[in-house]
Amino acid sequence: MKKKKKQNIEAPAVKPSKSSNFLMKVKPVYMLLLAAILPLITAFVYFNYVNEHNNFLSFPLDDSWIHLTFARNISEYFSFSYYKDELVTAGSTSPLYTIILAIGFFIYKNEMILSYVIGVLCFSASAFYFYKLTIRDLRNSSIFAFAVTLIFIFDKWINFISLSGMETIMFIMLLIICAYLYKTKNAFPFAITAGLILWTRPDGIAFIAALALTYLTEMFFAKRNPEIKLFSKKQLINILIIYFILTGMYFMFNYFLSGSILPNTYSAKVAYFIDTEKRLDFLQDKVWMYFTNGYYSIIMIGFVFAIIKLIVDFSRKKYNQNTLYIVFIFTFILLYTIKLPAINRFGRYVMPLIPFFILASMTGFRDMIETIVKLTKIPITKTILYIVLIPIVYYLCYSDFKKNKSDLSKYCNYIYSRQIQAAYWLKEHTEENDIIATHDIGAIGYYSGRKLVDVAGLVNLELNEKLNDYNYSQIMENYCINHGVTYLAFLNNWYTISNQSPVFSTNEGDYTEVMGVFRFSPGKTHILSKEAHNILSKIGKVVKEKNADSVILLSDKALKLEPYDSYAYFFRAVGYFLKNDIVNYEKDILHSLELFPESKFSNQNYANFLFNNKRFEEAKKVFSKLTNLDPANKNFATSLKAASDSALHQKMISEINK
Repeated sequence: MKKKKKQNIEAPAVKPSKSSNFLMKVKPVYMLLLAAILPLITAFVYFNYVNEHNNFLSFPLDDSWIHLTFARNISEYFSFSYYKDELVTAGSTSPLYTIILAIGFFIYKNEMILSYVIGVLCFSASAFYFYKLTIRDLRNSSIFAFAVTLIFIFDKWINFISLSGMETIMFIMLLIICAYLYKTKNAFPFAITAGLILWTRPDGIAFIAALALTYLTEMFFAKRNPEIKLFSKKQLINILIIYFILTGMYFMFNYFLSGSILPNTYSAKVAYFIDTEKRLDFLQDKVWMYFTNGYYSIIMIGFVFAIIKLIVDFSRKKYNQNTLYIVFIFTFILLYTIKLPAINRFGRYVMPLIPFFILASMTGFRDMIETIVKLTKIPITKTILYIVLIPIVYYLCYSDFKKNKSDLSKYCNYIYSRQIQAAYWLKEHTEENDIIATHDIGAIGYYSGRKLVDVAGLVNLELNEKLNDYNYSQIMENYCINHGVTYLAFLNNWYTISNQSPVFSTNEGDYTEVMGVFRFSPGKTHILSKEAHNILSKIGKVVKEKNADSVILLSDKALKLEPYDSYAYFFRAVGYFLKNDIVNYEKDILHSLELFPESKFSNQNYANFLFNNKRFEEAKKVFSKLTNLDPANKNFATSLKAASDSALHQKMISEINK
C-alpha cells in the first residue's frame, strides 16, 4: 500500500533542550513588551520633531477635525451632528473612532493631545499583535519575528499616520488583531473584532471578503490535511450571528442618520474621485509606485516570491500561511480600482495594507532563502543572505523613517497655515449666525464655531448627489443662496471665485494653494464652472513654459465658457504679451480690469507694463491704486515711489526740451 504523503501548514517547532527552555519562554515576553513600548518612543520622536519645528500642534490632514467635530457634538449635545445639535448626518467615515473620541472628551478636552494619545496607543497595540502574529507565522522564531516587527515599528507611514488624528491607525490595529484571532481560531473575540471592522472603515469589507475566501480555502485543504485547524460548526454559527448583528447595527445606524447603509463620505469620495484617475494608471502610477518606493522597493522582491509560492502551493493543494494577507491585499486594491481609483494624500487609503505587505514579504524572503539553500546545498548561504538582506532593509527603512519626520512637520504646517488660520479668522471676524460654505469642513468646522454648508457633500447629502453634475458650480451657488450662506472659504486649486477679491487669504506667497475667504453676495458672487476652472489652472502651467499660442488658445476656450471672467482676459493678455502683441495685450488687460477693478494680478501686471514702457504718469496712478488695495505691501509702496520719481523726472526733461 502506497504511503500517503503528509502535508504540514507550518514546520513543527523544534523541542528545546533544558538549557534553552528558559530562554524560549522569557525572550518572547520581553520582546512583546518591547514591541508595545517602542512605538511610544518612535511616535514621540516624530511628535517632538514636529513640535520643535512648528511650535504649534496640528495634523497633516484636514479630515482629522471632522471626527473631532462630530465627537465634540456627541459629548456636548448627545447628537451625531456637525453643528451643535443640528446637521445630524452619517458624515463620519469611522463611527467607532468618532465615538471613542467622544468618550475621550469626557476625560480630556484638548482635542490634539486626545487624538495623539489614541493614535499612539493604537500603534502600540498594532505592534504588540503584529509581533504575536509574526512569531506564529515564522515558526516560533522569536528573534526573526522581532526583527520583522522592528520594520513595522519604524515604518515611515505607520508612524506618520499614528499622529494624524485619523481612524487609519485604529483600522490597522483591528485588522492585525482580527488576523491574529482568526489564525489562532479564537472564535468569540474574532467575531467581535470582525464585526467592528466596518464600524472603523467601510473598505474593511475587503478584509471580510478575504477572510471568507481564506476560510473556504482552508475547508478545502482540511479534507486532505487534518492539521489545518477549523472553527467548529457551533463556533462558526456563533461567529456569523455576532458578525451580522454588529454589521446590521452599522447599516441601521447609517440609514437612520442619512437614509443610506453607508456613510456619506463613501458616496462623496466615489463621486469626487471616480473620474480623476484611469484605472490602469491608478494601478501603475499610484499603487505600484507607492509600494516600490524607499525600502518597500527591496521587500517587494520578497512579496513577489510570496505570491509565486502561494500559486505553487495552491496548485499542489497545499495550504499557504500568506493566503489571508495576499488575498486581502489584492481584494482591497481591486475594490479601490473599481470603486475609488485613488490613494489620497500620503497614500492613506492603502496604508492598511502595509503590515500585511511586510509580513508576506518577509516570509517570502525566508522561503526564497531556504529555496536557494536547497538548490545550492550550501548551508552557509542562508547566513550570508540574511546578513546582507536585513541591514539593507533596516538602513533604507530607518532612512525613510528619518525623512518622514520633516514631511510630517511640513504637512502639519500646511494645514495650520491654511485651514486653521482661515478658521481663526472666521471666528474673529464673522457673526455667530453667519453660515460658511467650504469644501474643507474639518478645522473650519471645529474652530470657527460657525454653521457650515459642505460643498464636498460629506455632511450635506443633497450636494453629495450632485457632485458630478456638469453645472455643479451653479447648483452650489443656488444652494448657497437658498441656505443663507454669507461667506465662502475655498482653496484656489479647488474653485475660482470670479471677479471678486477675498476678504482674507492665507500664504499669498504661495499662489499654488491659497485659502481664500470671500463674502457671498447673491447675484454678484460667481463660482466658475469646473471646466473653466480646470482650463485656467492649466493656463497657469503653460504660462511658465512661455508658450504664447497655447495660452491664447486656452484663454479663448475659457472665455467661451465664462465670457465675463476677468482671469481669462488677464491670461489672454499675458499670452499676447509673450508674442509682443502690445495692442491686444493692453486691450485685454484693460478689459480684465473693467470686469474686476480690484484685481491685484491685473493691476500689478499693467502697472509694470506701463512703467517699463516709460508711461510713468499712468503707472503712478495704477501703483497708487495698488497701495490702496494692499497698504501693507511694501513692494507696491516702493514701486509707487519709483513711478512718481520717474514721472517727475520725465516731466522735468520734457519742460527742459520745450
